[in-house]
Amino acid sequence: MSQETVLRVEDLAYQQGRLWLIKGITFDLAPGFTAVIGPNGAGKSTLMRTIAGLLHAARGRLLLGTTRDTRLIARRIGYIPQFPGAYDNLSPLEFLVRTAWWDQSGGRHLFQRAEAVLERLGLLDVKQQPGRLLHPSERRRLALASVWMRRVRVVLLDEPTAELDPEQRLAFWQELYLLDSLPESPESYLITTHLLSEVESYCDAVLLLDRGRVRYDGSVRDFIATAHGHAFVAPGRFPEAPHIDTGRFSDTGAWVLAAAPGEGFIPRTPDLTDAYLWALNRHHLDNAREEANP
Repeated sequence: MSQETVLRVEDLAYQQGRLWLIKGITFDLAPGFTAVIGPNGAGKSTLMRTIAGLLHAARGRLLLGTTRDTRLIARRIGYIPQFPGAYDNLSPLEFLVRTAWWDQSGGRHLFQRAEAVLERLGLLDVKQQPGRLLHPSERRRLALASVWMRRVRVVLLDEPTAELDPEQRLAFWQELYLLDSLPESPESYLITTHLLSEVESYCDAVLLLDRGRVRYDGSVRDFIATAHGHAFVAPGRFPEAPHIDTGRFSDTGAWVLAAAPGEGFIPRTPDLTDAYLWALNRHHLDNAREEANP
């Protein structure tokens, strides 16, 4: 395990009936922002809930620093679902104090800390408002405040920007970076998303899941580099040479991926979308070559 590792996940697996939703998941979570990407059904949410302890792993273990105790680790991991809730009759101030109370000693300092983080996240004006009256964006900020109050080391965010418009997505990332700037903020953030533009703009590392297994684990820059030499502009919109269609076009032709350039293919610089499609679909090209050359 690297000295930079905050959380190590070893051989994690979760089974539902006879179906393994995740199997043999192993990776080291470093400080910073790591995106979990992959197609629907890849096991992203299952992985998050299993790490959070909401699902009971069939096998595997977590290691947080030198800590192996499952209960101690759970107290240092914060899980925020796509639509975080709030207690109807608890104000944000009461909610934060009660959230922190269970793993810290009580006292007036909890109220002072709660008011400080509410102010930093723009919630001071609603600190006494019942939870049922909070706007969804306020609930999201309250969830971020709660993980800071608990002094967690790792935050798991499951599809936090799904169904948000572009302005709301920008606000979320601003709030997340604000949380990260606070004293004693979490060390690592593991975030599931389908929006590759967010990954490229805001994240340090990427974990690609497919069919319940890890297909890539590393930096965003290195992941993009896996598509170097395979990204091309092909003449016309329907090139005949074996390729992966990226669904994008320019004035000079279709943006495709290929193991080798076809006739008239022009090399181009790949992006994260190219790397994602190449990682998930390159085997189709291998199968096509085998069928063409039995």
